[in-house]
Amino acid sequence: MSNSNELTRWEKIVGLVFAGIIMAVLITFIFSPPQEVNNLTAVIISFFIAAAAGYSGYLFSGKIEGVLPFSKAVIKASGASATFLIVFILTLNFLQDYKQPTDFDRDDVEPLSPTPEVSLSFGDSYFLKAGGSAQALELKESAVENFSRYLAGKGDNFDGLYLAQEEFERYLGDYRSASADSEISGEQITPNPNDPEARIYLNNVLTEIKAQNAERQVLKLVVAVPIAVDPDFSAEVLRGIAQAQYELLQSPEILKGALLEVGIADDKDDAEVAKELARKVANPESSIIATVGHYSTNLTKEVLDIYNTNKKILISPTATGIELSRDDISYFFRTATSDAVAAKQLAEHIQTYGIDIGNISVAYVYGDSYGESLSKSFFGNKRPASQCDLGKRGYNAQNDCVDPAVQNDANAFLLIPSSNDIVDEAIDIITAIGEEIKLLGGDSLYQPEIGQTAIIAEQASASRLTIAIPWHRKGCNSLNDNDNFEQLACDLWAGNNISWRSATAYDAVQVVTKAISDEYDESELESITPDASKLADRMRDPEFNAVGATGTISFLGTGDRKDTEEIGVLVQFKVVEESGEESRVSSPETVEKYDFVQI
Repeated sequence: MSNSNELTRWEKIVGLVFAGIIMAVLITFIFSPPQEVNNLTAVIISFFIAAAAGYSGYLFSGKIEGVLPFSKAVIKASGASATFLIVFILTLNFLQDYKQPTDFDRDDVEPLSPTPEVSLSFGDSYFLKAGGSAQALELKESAVENFSRYLAGKGDNFDGLYLAQEEFERYLGDYRSASADSEISGEQITPNPNDPEARIYLNNVLTEIKAQNAERQVLKLVVAVPIAVDPDFSAEVLRGIAQAQYELLQSPEILKGALLEVGIADDKDDAEVAKELARKVANPESSIIATVGHYSTNLTKEVLDIYNTNKKILISPTATGIELSRDDISYFFRTATSDAVAAKQLAEHIQTYGIDIGNISVAYVYGDSYGESLSKSFFGNKRPASQCDLGKRGYNAQNDCVDPAVQNDANAFLLIPSSNDIVDEAIDIITAIGEEIKLLGGDSLYQPEIGQTAIIAEQASASRLTIAIPWHRKGCNSLNDNDNFEQLACDLWAGNNISWRSATAYDAVQVVTKAISDEYDESELESITPDASKLADRMRDPEFNAVGATGTISFLGTGDRKDTEEIGVLVQFKVVEESGEESRVSSPETVEKYDFVQI
């Protein structure tokens, strides 16, 4: 006769399973302890440990049959439930507070992730080092050093100020008493007029001189760009800022006699750096009237709440993601159109070829805000023919993107590289795709790399690569009297060396200065620093408008730019006719010239 207290076969099996789980957890925590345990992991581990304890309670409770006036089943169920609940609560509390034990107090040591260093300069340091000779760079360094000494001396070193002016002008080719070549250390120097950083610093030098001579108030604006990772894109943005500042110097009545100095910040396309910059320039004690930036949607969304909480204006010329459209944010604006506008234009264009949206493939970096924004806006509720991740480890354009598109009978391909370092992956698709598949692109694909080699240029042209951008240049030989922005750009930048990023950055300054001019009179601007709350309210006013390079600018309640016929164009990459003007993207390997042409 068997003993009623002996374990059944299934009870033994369950006991072994739970014992194995407990052993696995103990071995993990002894030999490879995690730094901490997230909530989901804590719940799972607590459940299994509590289940094992509850099972033990179930078995033990069966031993006391007859002691309590209940049936064996009730006693076992009660013991198991009570044990499970108690152990689950205790284990969960322990794991949620768990951190890897150490033999020292972490508060007594330096943090593993120190506060990132923010590089912000009004002319006392510089970032752009390309585009000129070594001798020219030496001249720029000297100019920066002299201006830095003036700034450090709180305005006492006027000799350094005027010397910095002369050296910046020589570097840029503005020095009127010099020939086309300037001299330093006995050597001829070829000017570098396309350096927007030097132009901004020269503008700051001239602003200091005018402020001293006329006792005018100097207002300060910061532009944040990812110079360390995208120097070319950053330079395009800085050209627009520099040109707007230059115009204010030439026509001080625009800002009712007040002057504007610009600081350049390198956010390194890093969220932590961008946040630290925001905390620095957007704190209540800061004299910065507005920040122009950031370049990407990813970075911009990370700092929105910092600017909004501190009631400081952030205006982006390039971030287009739809997730930035928020009714709860009062201090964010953008002069570029949102991805919803670009998606609509691209969809309408591709349908002229008789191609349905569902027959289009897409490539972007999974998890990237900009890529997901444009893709979602373009496809809506439809599924793409195929999709691939440009940021995938071991990425191969043919295997990961082109072959699936062909297998799913795609008639077109939408390319959305997230940043400059991902553009090569998108270009690989251009070279691998057949010309029967049409190509579409987000604004990040608008860059000279498309035409730097014959095979890329020819394939992009054959596939009719079409990109949606906020604005497109006409070219120095095709301007009329109303093209003021481009006319000055052709003079300042040794040819039409600008892009849509330059135009929308220029517009960002126009918006800020117009709001100041609307809200303050000349006597107030002699001593009062404009209040960001008043400026933001003015910019959100339905009656507000500013005239910029891209047309008339006004805003919705979300800070998005109002959609007008003036803003948003399609450009197509194609062979251009000879016009007496060198194409910016002509291929050195072919006699044909290619460029983006507005359609």
